[in-house]
Amino acid sequence: MTQAGADDNRPAPYPLSQSDYSTTSGAIYLSNLNATIEALTDADDTAGRPVELATQLYHRYRILGRLTDGERALDLVEQNVGPDASATALLRRASIRAGFHRFAGARRDLEAARDRGAPAATVDRLDRELRLAQGEYDSFGEDWSWARQPAAGFYDAAFRGNVSVLLGQLETANLQFFRAQQQYRDSNPFPLAWLYTQQGIALVRNGEFERAIPYLEAALQRVPGFYVAAEHLAECQYETGALEQARLRYRQVIEQTDDPAFRAALAKVEEALGNTEHARALRDRAMADYERLLAAHPAAYGGHAIDFLIEQGRVDRALALARQNRSLRADIGSRISLAVAAQAAGEEEQACRALEDALATGLNPPELSDLKGLSEGCGVTLPVRSERLGSAAGFFGESGE
Repeated sequence: MTQAGADDNRPAPYPLSQSDYSTTSGAIYLSNLNATIEALTDADDTAGRPVELATQLYHRYRILGRLTDGERALDLVEQNVGPDASATALLRRASIRAGFHRFAGARRDLEAARDRGAPAATVDRLDRELRLAQGEYDSFGEDWSWARQPAAGFYDAAFRGNVSVLLGQLETANLQFFRAQQQYRDSNPFPLAWLYTQQGIALVRNGEFERAIPYLEAALQRVPGFYVAAEHLAECQYETGALEQARLRYRQVIEQTDDPAFRAALAKVEEALGNTEHARALRDRAMADYERLLAAHPAAYGGHAIDFLIEQGRVDRALALARQNRSLRADIGSRISLAVAAQAAGEEEQACRALEDALATGLNPPELSDLKGLSEGCGVTLPVRSERLGSAAGFFGESGE
């Protein structure tokens, strides 16, 4: 289907509605995914079946956020991808391992897949995502201007959008996400849902909650159960004062995922509504669930628990997790988390070192602005956040920018 604006002078809608660009119904898509998983689960044990089942389970985990699907997928690839595995199997295990922050194993799989003739474009895409996640910023070179340039491909453009957020260039990020939308030519609803969620998250991270809502709603229209979009929409509703809507949506996401981060978020909503005792109970449950997850998947959940632990006054535990997280990866998020945790624990010298470590990357994500007080105490200057492209009306339709 031709998208408006692609071959005429009308502004292109952004985000695209289902009438603008039709994809498979999200309900049908999930039903088909569930049927595939059921068939693979019941099938005879044949070559490749466990890896394919793991792939489908991990995809459902990414959509619905049910950890049992992710854990089962991880177990399947760890048990069934051996030394003589195909390039395809290695790539799939690399992706699943990376999702659980098992970066060293993912890197080994990626290199082995490359040696066994995996498609270069697929390997390169996973490789750059791993390098970005691990904070290997030097590997991208000193000149990051490529992030502003158009890219020949949906995922390439979206990647540049996410890099632009890290560079502190929100309007460039918006433009790259828009460019990704304009290159999409498939009936699968999930990539568009994922893209609109990336756009929404970029705006949320910059405090643009009202602007984020249409994109997150569009993501859920494509795939109604997409939990990342749902929980960020709940956050926007909380931040914009729609407390009852936020409460309902968080409850739905918690029922679906059982994630402690969302219980902690719901506690803030309940507290704002005056339900202090219920908020306390939610935080107690979140604390217990975090400890369970940290025991099972310390690399994957260590970074997620830091802010919550600080809020609960467990600053020493938060600092220990922040140090562990920083030792596992060198991305700017882990550097900022260490600065925040060290400051909360009264470790001012370490907080300043962590802040300087973050600034040394040359990146400028929105979270850096939260460290203004620390930067003044450390005698360092935060980078200016001034990037604007001016009016984007020529790029975005009425529902966009």
